[in-house]
This record gives sequence, structure tokens and C-alpha cells, in this order.
Amino acid sequence: MIVGLKTPASFKQDVSGFTPYLGSDEATLGAHSMAIVGFIDPRELLDGRLVNPEGGLFIVKYSWGRCSGDGGYYYVDPRTIRDYAHTLVALTAVN
Repeated sequence: MIVGLKTPASFKQDVSGFTPYLGSDEATLGAHSMAIVGFIDPRELLDGRLVNPEGGLFIVKYSWGRCSGDGGYYYVDPRTIRDYAHTLVALTAVN
């Protein structure tokens, strides 16, 4: 899936790629497109770093390159997608 997202400022706060959900009134860094490439079940979060009452995290590939987040990937609370996404497109085929 491709998501157009108003990028929350929290994306720059944690170099590990884990982005905390700070609420729908959080400052943004503009808008970017990124690919949702997976989902982590909450039972797989071994370090308990993020407490997410809705469960799990989306894995997104970001356009800032390998030097951002976790090698270019971010782990995003579903509430961030819900509150900040302005476009969400499912790719069904690649030619």
C-alpha cells in the first residue's frame, strides 16, 4: 500500500525508527509518500518500547534513505495513519 501522509514531527525524534503517537495535534514536517510494507503483531514487540492500545505497528519504507529511522524503515502506530493520511492506495498488480 502507498500512503500519502502529513509527516508528524515525531518521525525525526527517534533514530531507531519507532515513532511514538503524540496525537492528532502534533506538528508536521510537510507531507510525504511512503510504502506500507508490513505489520508487526503486538506480541512480536519484544522490547515493549511502544504501548499501543490498538495493537501492532505498520512498517513503512520512507523516502529519506537508509540513514533515517531503522535503515530507512519506520514503525508506525496505526493511529498515526488514521489521523495523518490524506491518501491511501492499494497496489494490486505491477507490470
